[in-house]
Amino acid sequence: MTDSESWPTRLIETFRCCGIREFAYGLGSRNAPLLHALFGVRGFSGWSFVDERSAGFFALGRARASGRPVALVTTSGTAVAELLPALVEATYQALPLLAVTADRPKRFRGSGAPQAIEQAAIFGEYVEGVSDVAEGERWDLSAWSRRSPWQLNLCLEEPSFGEGRAAEALPEESGPPAGGLDEAAAVLSRFCNEYEEGLQVVVGDLKPWERSAVADFVHRLGAPVWAEGSSTLREVSGLRSQLLVGGEPELQGRRFLRLGGVPSGRFWRDLEGAPQLEVLSVSAMPFSGLARESTFLRAPLEDLLPKTGVRPHPRAVERLRRDAGRFRRLEKALATFPGSEPGLVARLSQVIPPEATVFLGNSLPIREWTLAATRRDKRWDLHASRGANGIDGQLATFFGVAAEVEEAWALVGDLTALYDLNAPLILESMKRRPRLRIVVVNNGGGRIFGRLPAMQALAKKDLAKLEGRRDFPFSKWASLWRWKHLRVEGSEPVPSDLPEGGWLLELIPEDAQTEAFWEAIR
Repeated sequence: MTDSESWPTRLIETFRCCGIREFAYGLGSRNAPLLHALFGVRGFSGWSFVDERSAGFFALGRARASGRPVALVTTSGTAVAELLPALVEATYQALPLLAVTADRPKRFRGSGAPQAIEQAAIFGEYVEGVSDVAEGERWDLSAWSRRSPWQLNLCLEEPSFGEGRAAEALPEESGPPAGGLDEAAAVLSRFCNEYEEGLQVVVGDLKPWERSAVADFVHRLGAPVWAEGSSTLREVSGLRSQLLVGGEPELQGRRFLRLGGVPSGRFWRDLEGAPQLEVLSVSAMPFSGLARESTFLRAPLEDLLPKTGVRPHPRAVERLRRDAGRFRRLEKALATFPGSEPGLVARLSQVIPPEATVFLGNSLPIREWTLAATRRDKRWDLHASRGANGIDGQLATFFGVAAEVEEAWALVGDLTALYDLNAPLILESMKRRPRLRIVVVNNGGGRIFGRLPAMQALAKKDLAKLEGRRDFPFSKWASLWRWKHLRVEGSEPVPSDLPEGGWLLELIPEDAQTEAFWEAIR
């Protein structure tokens, strides 16, 4: 047995040691021996794609939904480069993807030979590390934290299928190292306990395994809380007396405690220009989310927060009173302008059934959901992808999240859907097809740009060009995938009971109502 022939077995053992149970792949000659070996392993699930970019985003969704590392197995050449957008996204979401990239032998590097590109370290800082392995060499992934991507670049000779398959049961996986939690807990405790007046908690995107620990910690703390929609804390009845529900937080406190992902709200960007406000961020992600001075603790929330002792804060009566006034204006605007974008999002949230999986694809749906969606606790399994790009791969990520559930809803914009039209190909491979409801808010282009302060001085014709306004027939896209299509315009009713089968629900907001809504809550 040569060293290259033994690699499939080593790869299987690597998957086991890292807790990997799923892999997404694109077919190719160079990676065929690896896939041949993986296909026969009991307990492994493989997802086939014709487009490595979609494979990457689908794996991102699986990692998000399962909490486990997911592998990507590609052939050599530009197939590897197609993984970059998903690895960028995984880096900023602290999700563990292992990019297993088959390569030609190292002697081909710099030669210009077919399918010989510079694969090793092609992902730059968007992987935690690279194992670039030539013939006769072994790899060691013990340094991989499994909180960000890693690249395993395997330089293979011509494909060989001599390796046998391993089919024994999978062992228990080992968890990631914790380390340093006591010191982090002390810093967090001092930050909360030394300052009782004006502490503001903001909760960004939370992974499913983080939510209960954050909810318990926030409840013990007792301070006012602004919770982004993807945190799922905004519907928790036990926090109702603390939740800020009238819109984004005011920058009037002197200390902000951020838990989870970087918030997508405008207020977070405004904190950049308010250096007098102290900020402590606690997240499993390796980013403070601010370019100015602040304190940052990188730690698993589910491990750190139960260890952190805090004193209950006094009830912030005045702050909650102001927020209640803003909430009354918000409710009035939603009732007056039901055909606005936020009005449609609010009505959609009322018809999505309890316990469904809900996915919000990029920052505008996240913001509008956070502002307007019902606060009734429907026990949704809610996920969101803010997107480093904004719109790239959102539908493929959604299908990854939805792969093992009964019913799943996606809320995306029209440009986001257009960007990922081939993503539904993976549905043909799903043994268990969820009831899919893909909701496209079709405002005819990137209207979010028109709300940016810098854009509002532009002439209408120039703004229209920058927004990329267009009228795409989404009914034809639905027909391609054999989904039923329904178009809801403005104030028309959003259906509450869609029949079985896949559905594309196209929501068309009324421009005048949308503008009036934002003016009413300004």
